Amino acid sequence: MMRRKTALTEQELIEKYRRMTPSEKWLRIGELWRMTRSFHAAAVRLRNPEATERDVHREWMLFCLGEKLFNEVIASGHDIYRHLPPEPDVIVVEPIDGAR
Repeated sequence: MMRRKTALTEQELIEKYRRMTPSEKWLRIGELWRMTRSFHAAAVRLRNPEATERDVHREWMLFCLGEKLFNEVIASGHDIYRHLPPEPDVIVVEPIDGAR
């Protein structure tokens, strides 16, 4: 028989977070950040099944910055895609020091 988890009350949740160490809180923030990004990506792909990683990233930046600031960043020439991994069909080859 499976036991159901009971929902924590707000006070229990507050106490749980108070007992966490700073490093545990940082780890939790990272988990929540990744989960939020995943939900956002799923929503973008639900609206547009052909969306690429660049499309998802652009929508994320627009969501986080708001339209006015996003447009200012784009107008400044900042490359919002520079931290994205290459597309799956792109192979990046870098020379190895000492290799011939």
